Amino acid sequence: MIGKIKGLETKMFSTDDFLTQTFRPHGRVESTAIGRIFVQHAKGPFNEQIVDAMKAVHGKTLSTLNSAGPWGAIFWIEDSALTNILMLKHLTTYLKNQKKSGSKSVGTAVVIGEDVEGCNMMAPLFVKAWTDADIVSKHFKTLEEGSGWVDGLLPKISGSTT
Repeated sequence: MIGKIKGLETKMFSTDDFLTQTFRPHGRVESTAIGRIFVQHAKGPFNEQIVDAMKAVHGKTLSTLNSAGPWGAIFWIEDSALTNILMLKHLTTYLKNQKKSGSKSVGTAVVIGEDVEGCNMMAPLFVKAWTDADIVSKHFKTLEEGSGWVDGLLPKISGSTT
């Protein structure tokens, strides 16, 4: 699904590619940049090690996005949104560090559908991770709604595709 959005060629990065010497991350996050939108397709439940894996595989992509100007993100969770407080704290710290490093993110749509385990309980906590890092964030129940919202946050650049 991610690689086919708007017909743009993309490269997929997965937390499954993260090799660790310690406890293995629970969950999976596959990420790609499509134009000026950073799409993270996550399948939980998650533990805090998933954030270390995300940090390891996102660096180059985030650097490229930041060098190109404003960008938006979609954090799309399927299967289960369940996690623990340590993961959410680790995620907030990771996002705060991105912001301190000059992230040009205009906002993140957190997409968790009604059919996802823990949707109603976890959606506000995931949104809070981004807002606590001073990044605009909002919960959406469908990928289409979240994508439209992020696209609307991005400044229009003549001749470009978002």
